[in-house]
Amino acid sequence: MEAITALVLANTVQGSIAAYGGEYVGMPLFCSTPSNPLYYDSKSPKWLALPFKNYGITWQCGDLIYIPGVGMFRALDAGPFGDHCVVTGDQCLPIVADAPVIHVGFELSMTGKVINLSAVARECRDRGICD
Repeated sequence: MEAITALVLANTVQGSIAAYGGEYVGMPLFCSTPSNPLYYDSKSPKWLALPFKNYGITWQCGDLIYIPGVGMFRALDAGPFGDHCVVTGDQCLPIVADAPVIHVGFELSMTGKVINLSAVARECRDRGICD
């Protein structure tokens, strides 16, 4: 059990989760392919964007991501926002995810945790802890 807890902690980041929309609405998502077109719209699965700069956490297109208190998402988009932060009090918290405004109940940003459940499962299988 301790090993799984360690895997969850190793695949969790905390920081700012920013909402995005505007000019991105209708644009193809990073993980879009000709055989599986994905766009910033309400027809694509519930998704979020993860930064190219990943703070040590690896992710793949389609990974299942959990944000406590907000819900489950698929990692389907990406951007360079990991080089930016949100000023909160006297801190500048890194942006660890962008969530489309159509899938979240906030308009600017919130502080929270992002847990990559798919990465936890991959590492668990790779270590022979889970099947």
